[in-house]
Amino acid sequence: MAIQRLSRFGLELSESDRAGNATDPASSATRLRVRNALTAGRDEMLSLGLVTHAILYSELLILHSYLLDDYCSLPTALVSFTTELQHLLAYSSPSTLTPETLFRQSFARLIYTHVTQKRPYAPSTIRSFLAESIAKFPNNTIFLSLYAWNEARFRIDDRVRGIMRDTVFSSLHQKQDDDDAIAFGDITPHVFAIYTDLKRGLIQGSNHNAIRGTFERALRSREANHCAWLWKWYFMFEVRNGGLGRAKEVFWRALGQCPWDKGLYLLGVRWLAKMGLGERELRGVYDLMVQREIRVCCALE
Repeated sequence: MAIQRLSRFGLELSESDRAGNATDPASSATRLRVRNALTAGRDEMLSLGLVTHAILYSELLILHSYLLDDYCSLPTALVSFTTELQHLLAYSSPSTLTPETLFRQSFARLIYTHVTQKRPYAPSTIRSFLAESIAKFPNNTIFLSLYAWNEARFRIDDRVRGIMRDTVFSSLHQKQDDDDAIAFGDITPHVFAIYTDLKRGLIQGSNHNAIRGTFERALRSREANHCAWLWKWYFMFEVRNGGLGRAKEVFWRALGQCPWDKGLYLLGVRWLAKMGLGERELRGVYDLMVQREIRVCCALE
């Protein structure tokens, strides 16, 4: 068991061999010895500037507190997490966010394990931790996915859309003079917003127009506007839900923004031909590929 292995910290090798499984993890002496050993190891790593190594000791300290709690409660683990995070931040460079990211991701895994093991928990505890983590790292898909997974069981308040609008996009949004020129710092939040809208059913307030609006907002950003993969995603959405007219409109817009992507041309020709696009328009796509010097292996007769 994990707690039996943790209870051997601080023992000499010979003592550990003699102790075997006889060490009582719950005894005061064992608890003190283990905490002192892990704390000393953490402080030594921090003094050497090995923050990522110190994180491992901090994770063990949290796990030790969590497993020794009578109910393996998340609040106990969260108190230990907060204490350990303060130690790590005191020794970390303010410009370096990687240690805190790794540490928060580790605790997020503990939360996921706790919930999937059907142990009691307060949803607000998880929500508060994840909201704080998302505010600090809005592009981290681990925190975003876990937040959406946690909120999937609560269908009254659409908190996922709320945190995307109020926290993620507001932290990335750089308002310019022209309202139509919106710039976001990363494509990840947009992809996640589209994904959650697609996963959200009609019962939960999603519809084709809402999803279409999420696509349009993403494609107004500087980075996503020239992302061929995102345009293909939007095109296939319209193929399945919008009909020929909408699919054709998105296709021509996509060619204007990503004229270099051969796969975009081929995807459009394949699906639009099935949907009834005329021969003249298909010939126009072929001529456009030739004009833009995109390699075509065969000529149209």
